[in-house]
Amino acid sequence: MKKCDFAKPKEPCHAHRRGSSSFKMHDRRKVLAGFDLKKGDVVLDLGCGPGDYAIECARIVGATGLVYALDRQQELLDDLKERAERMGLDNIRAIPRDITLPLPLEDNCTDLCIIITVLHIPGVSDKKGKIFAEVKRILKPGGRLVTIDVKKEDSSFGPPLHMRIAPEEVEASVIRHGFEKTEFTDLGNNYMLSFRMKK
Repeated sequence: MKKCDFAKPKEPCHAHRRGSSSFKMHDRRKVLAGFDLKKGDVVLDLGCGPGDYAIECARIVGATGLVYALDRQQELLDDLKERAERMGLDNIRAIPRDITLPLPLEDNCTDLCIIITVLHIPGVSDKKGKIFAEVKRILKPGGRLVTIDVKKEDSSFGPPLHMRIAPEEVEASVIRHGFEKTEFTDLGNNYMLSFRMKK
């Protein structure tokens, strides 16, 4: 199985994510079912934060699979590596990276890319096109992209309304890069969109 080679980032990282996680807000089984992973898959978690989903993906893809977890916060990646080691998971590669920059991975080497509650963040939201173009580059033919973000509705918690991104906006940006939407999943306060690269 082809694995992605990566290099240390040449450009400096810029803040784009806090250490918080929306992991406990979602129905984990529903989200993981939407990832549709199997043993041996290669996953890219962009803006992984604490790495909760990276851990779950690593468990599913097993020793023959691999998970690349990218985030600009080194301390979060260090914690993720420690957690993975305690759990006996040696298939996670934690890489410090500003995800709005070119990704340090080879072309056509991942089966799934996940972007979880990251796209609404200032500095990321205005660079969605560049991010999706890079995702297309590193995905294998027929590869998949799954995004989760906060509904564009007023609520007492989460990002302010003006920062939130409607699913239609995400979809419009993604399909410009050769993807087709395969599923919309309601997650309560959040939503999940699944896409597949057109063959």
